[in-house]
Amino acid sequence: MQTFSKIVERVVNNRLLTIAYAEGLYCINQTGSLPHRSTVEVAVFLQHWIKEAEFAKKKVSSLFIDVKGGFDNIDHRKLLDSPSENDKVPDYLTD
Repeated sequence: MQTFSKIVERVVNNRLLTIAYAEGLYCINQTGSLPHRSTVEVAVFLQHWIKEAEFAKKKVSSLFIDVKGGFDNIDHRKLLDSPSENDKVPDYLTD
């Protein structure tokens, strides 16, 4: 059952990603869980931006926030409202 649920999760995720890309529903700053937007790649980009800023003699600062537990504290109905209202997202993906 655990393996089956992981397969279903992957299929649903891929379908939602396809719709999100086509409809512009994801945030451009989203990292992780998106193709070519892994945490490692973002760390490389950050390092590049820091080096560019240092070369331009600008000050550099970073803020990192751990929001891992944030999903447990949101209203899931509100989270599902946006995709449910979009005609391009099939109901079975949000149900």
